[in-house]
Amino acid sequence: MNPSSVACRMLLLLLLPIFSTATHATTTTIRADTVFDSVVSPQQRALAEDRPCGSIIGRTTRAEILTFVEIAVDRLLTLANLQSAAPAARSVLSNAARYDILAVKVCGSCAESDAISSPSNNGAPTDFPHYPSYCGSDIDGYDTTQSALMLFPIDNETDAVPPGKIRSFVHMHRHKYDATDDAPSNAWPSDIANFLATQTTEVVYQDFVAQFLDGIMPATRGTVTVYPDFRGFGSSTGNRTDFLQRSYLQSGVQSYRAASRFLSNYTGGCSLVDDTIVVSGKDEGAYAAVPLSWAFVALGLRINTLYLSAPILDLQVQTKFMIDSYDQGLVPMDESLDNYYFQKSLPAIAFAASIDTPGYANTGTSETLLSAGWMDPNNSPDNNVIDWFVNPGGELPDDSASLPFPATQVLDETFLERFRSATSDHPCSEVDGSLYPGTEALCQMMSESNVLGLLNSSGTVEGGKYAASTSVCFSDTDTFATNKNVPEYIFDQQHIFKSQLLLSGLLEVTGDHEDALLFCAVSVAFFYATDSASRDDGPSVISNLSEAEQKICSGDADDDDDDDDSDDTSDGFFARGAILGNAFSIAAVPFVLSWMSVS
Repeated sequence: MNPSSVACRMLLLLLLPIFSTATHATTTTIRADTVFDSVVSPQQRALAEDRPCGSIIGRTTRAEILTFVEIAVDRLLTLANLQSAAPAARSVLSNAARYDILAVKVCGSCAESDAISSPSNNGAPTDFPHYPSYCGSDIDGYDTTQSALMLFPIDNETDAVPPGKIRSFVHMHRHKYDATDDAPSNAWPSDIANFLATQTTEVVYQDFVAQFLDGIMPATRGTVTVYPDFRGFGSSTGNRTDFLQRSYLQSGVQSYRAASRFLSNYTGGCSLVDDTIVVSGKDEGAYAAVPLSWAFVALGLRINTLYLSAPILDLQVQTKFMIDSYDQGLVPMDESLDNYYFQKSLPAIAFAASIDTPGYANTGTSETLLSAGWMDPNNSPDNNVIDWFVNPGGELPDDSASLPFPATQVLDETFLERFRSATSDHPCSEVDGSLYPGTEALCQMMSESNVLGLLNSSGTVEGGKYAASTSVCFSDTDTFATNKNVPEYIFDQQHIFKSQLLLSGLLEVTGDHEDALLFCAVSVAFFYATDSASRDDGPSVISNLSEAEQKICSGDADDDDDDDDSDDTSDGFFARGAILGNAFSIAAVPFVLSWMSVS
């Protein structure tokens, strides 16, 4: 069975007249280290000026949303040489767009959130990520501000947020490199009309559609959409923490909680974030989405669907692939997107794993993923990777030509030798570490940066497992996020599906990384476009407030009710006291059986 098929049945019916003549990984452990008193990051990224937390960015009309959808559909069907299907595809998506969207920037932190209400993990199985393991007061990042882009629906007839409990969509973004401009909370234009009027279609696609298509349809369909910036991006303080699971949990959970508080306060408690959620992510964000979904379950949320697009799920496999691609001459020395992905990813990952951030296995050791020569403070800024990511923009040099080619030269030489000597995709387990001294802690860091074990063990509720329907969208020919990140054995789990065929088999997810991301984003859009509001397990159902919640909304709550629900309008779902008692009411079997498989 494949979730992508249900998202396309309606479109298939419209397309039939047109086409009538056509022919095993190690289980991941989330490190729970406390702050290392003896370890201090030598520098922190300086925050550049950006949008203030709590600011309303702007409203996007339904008509503007349809313009973005049209750009995406036209690009996709041109890529697939199926332009004749464009009118039908646009029709399905146009009919599905219900609301305008209001974009805001929200912020929170573990410390700020705990001052309002601290979530309970009572009864959560031990192998779930318990809240104190990533948001305890003794954990690095506890005071770190987490910023996010929040989108929510506005009914253009009432000019208000639809009343009731609104389901949510949390999307973890792709690997990014400019800490200010790339942050979702900064990248969303404040004046959409002017943006569309002054930019070319290609710029609109690259700067907006390619970044936000995943969340546009959920928001206009009637959900609260949250794009966490990640630590080190936007107003999120500190340095970037690539592939550090604990950091993604802080970012995802606190962004969600901040969005819940904002919506409740904005509507006077008349619209609340419901406890049903879709978790999504692409490339690096797909990696982050896996443990984040477990953290949400442990906090009492109900996972409707976990959606992974062009995923990087095993950093060791991905790093080996990138090194081999350089060595085999597969990375072009030009201004292509492939060059962009490779040239910027390796320095970014190496930086994060070289500055002694608590949580990485090599922190507190002398082992750094960067070579000593590329983190020497005596070098010029162009030759010091540390300087690239702690400047106010937290970015690589503007001139890509100034980046070292190949980027493998910024890596520790002994580590590079160990990976080059391996014939398998897992050099750390294949190669004798004693032959490459000074790489064992780095290999432990690489081994821990793997969520395949977590994903593969998510089959049942018993024993700390759960069965949220999981869709994995990827291209076998992805030139950056190698399909080796998606081993075949994970699909032995009944709740994990390949999403490689769209429109009931008319379109195959294929092409390079950019193509794969477009296919997968459109797949998410159609998943929401064909959701039925009358279906209880649908991802965009808006349900009624409880009697107590309705009293707060109407201002009729008496003093006792106010005391009982004092946090209700300040922290959404979490403040309503929902704990693990309903954590495992996950839409698995009925939801899964409602989908048809085309894989």
